[in-house]
Amino acid sequence: MIDIFYTYNKVSSDDFIRTILARYYNIPNATICKSINGKPYIEGRKIHFNLTHSKGLTALAVGKKRVGFDTECLTGKARPAVLNKFTERERSEILSSADFYRHWTAKESYIKFYGETLAALWRKVEFYQGKIYLRGEETDAHILQFEMDNYVFSVCGDYAKLNIRRESGAFFMRTAPDRFLRSGASAQFLRFLRMYIRLLSPPLFLNTVSRSNRSGSGRSPFINRSPSAVKLPFPSRRVTS
Repeated sequence: MIDIFYTYNKVSSDDFIRTILARYYNIPNATICKSINGKPYIEGRKIHFNLTHSKGLTALAVGKKRVGFDTECLTGKARPAVLNKFTERERSEILSSADFYRHWTAKESYIKFYGETLAALWRKVEFYQGKIYLRGEETDAHILQFEMDNYVFSVCGDYAKLNIRRESGAFFMRTAPDRFLRSGASAQFLRFLRMYIRLLSPPLFLNTVSRSNRSGSGRSPFINRSPSAVKLPFPSRRVTS
């Protein structure tokens, strides 16, 4: 079983990975390492994952075995320059834009499975009749493909079943305060908030009275005065019925 999580919310790749691992796999604040070619992994954990994104969609495949994962939006057009880089057998099967992206994602998921780059393996990998060939030789790689919301997905790995879950905006809103508190802007905002609360809260006047009496400067300017005679440190607003 391979778990597929996806969202249409704007979220960074690392935040999406950490959020999914914390909520569903009890791995909080995961330290994400990267291979030399950029494939993410977690040191010392028996969990495998691979991330992909295309035209506003971010998706993550998580399983107990190695996995390569890729997706493309089916509304895109086939790229002639890339089409010429497919083998003759592949081109014989590519009769539409959807066929183009099925072949594209299958090949890329295989390359990502091994943590390699497109530049290194693209011309050496072939996807024909649902099988992966490397340098002309058939491999034992298993490609699982499905379509959803006008996207095609390819999963490379020893998996036969899918568990698909969409993550909503509310889910990511719950993680936003943690990200904000880790940012540099949070300290400045909290200082401003404390200052604003002091200006608006009644203890401002009580503290002023207390400090004035202790200093022996006489009566506080806020005692025995009508509200209209007190100059407030913020604009007043007249309320009308």
